[in-house]
Amino acid sequence: MQNLVQEFDLYRQKGWKKDLSDKELRELTFEKAVGDYSHQMKAKTKALPITESLKEPSSSIKARTQNITGEVIPSVETPMGQAEEMAFKFKEKITKQIANSDAIPKLIDALGITSKVKVTVGSGAYASKVNPNLIVKVINDNPEEAQRDALDLANAMS
Repeated sequence: MQNLVQEFDLYRQKGWKKDLSDKELRELTFEKAVGDYSHQMKAKTKALPITESLKEPSSSIKARTQNITGEVIPSVETPMGQAEEMAFKFKEKITKQIANSDAIPKLIDALGITSKVKVTVGSGAYASKVNPNLIVKVINDNPEEAQRDALDLANAMS
């Protein structure tokens, strides 16, 4: 910002760009400063590494990743109806406890799943309610195996 003010003052002192209003001159000096900053930053940064897997078409990458969304506390009429009435933060706490427990890793071991599995917590809406969900990513270099493992795990989780 200091350089912008100095640049503006220099233009006015030297009589340069007399035909520009103060507003136009401020915009010009701002654009020049942004350009200078951009050039300086480009000199300080390294090119991003582009690996062979990054060159791969995204549809192929997507095929290797399967997602399972599971509700710990169903948002529909079930025998767990009272749990549905809990405050969101308590439902989320229970969901996080399950996500961080060994429940899903035990299912993975029991099913003999070899795909990489990552469990996180998200949320989703259904029947005018929002509930926390388990988001389970199943990743495998072989798309067919990723899909098979995801289906097996999804069935076991239900």
